[in-house]
Amino acid sequence: MLGLDEEQQTRDAGLVADDSALGTYAVAISHVRLTWAIQQLAELGPQRLSHLKIRSGEHLAAILLTSFLAAPPHKLDTDGGVDLLFRLDPDSHPKDFFARQPAAAFEVKSVPGPYRRVEDGINRTLRSGANAKGMGVEVLVESAADILRSALPIVRNIEGVLGRKVSGDVSRNGFIIIHPFDRFALETVESALMAPHLSPLPPDIHLDTVWILWFPDHLTMWSRERREWIELVFNTYDPSHLEESDLSVLQQFSSEFLTILGYSGGDPYYFSFESTSSAGGSDAQRSSE
Repeated sequence: MLGLDEEQQTRDAGLVADDSALGTYAVAISHVRLTWAIQQLAELGPQRLSHLKIRSGEHLAAILLTSFLAAPPHKLDTDGGVDLLFRLDPDSHPKDFFARQPAAAFEVKSVPGPYRRVEDGINRTLRSGANAKGMGVEVLVESAADILRSALPIVRNIEGVLGRKVSGDVSRNGFIIIHPFDRFALETVESALMAPHLSPLPPDIHLDTVWILWFPDHLTMWSRERREWIELVFNTYDPSHLEESDLSVLQQFSSEFLTILGYSGGDPYYFSFESTSSAGGSDAQRSSE
């Protein structure tokens, strides 16, 4: 667990690019924890894991939550219940995540946008044997604060759903996934940390935590207990243990997990960025599947 309180410490560690991140509270794990998480999830068996909505990113939430909570989900939604339910061991996760509840329920939502619809069209075109060149999506670059503000109705919806589904002794939490081709936050490429750029959630939102995955590299968590955003760092790795790749750390583990699952339905989170010959430009390319 990292408390980034001193300017010299943060600059020496290379964690921040500007003074706005000073004082940010962060929790960091290594890729070894993600490896462990995939192994734990695999033990749940393909039948239970088949209920994860891959195209909505529920598998990403399962991997990251298992990693940070140090436990796989006790229950997955198979009958209209909560998306993910975890039994909590207070000695296994940071105390600032939850209060003293014995379990934590999560609803997983993705921020709407055009990309998955366009990607479905690309897949259909390729399956028909036609050329998909020129098919793509244009995305407006926005601030993280504006994207968060527009996602507040999703947060409130999650709170309402959990209010109907779980009892009072279960922690209520949201996990929101933002695909960069749906909503592209400028800070994801300009800042090492996202949390300093996010405004506090309104006080009438009573979820214990709200996790936001700014796919593929940034994860932030609103803590009702601390009344602040926490940076959750998961993309650190030892090059001697993880192969160099155009894919991000999370994309590599996601691909490994879907292989274990035997999933072949297309993965909208499987892409890479590469430079182009245009002036100062870069394109996002789907990696071959």
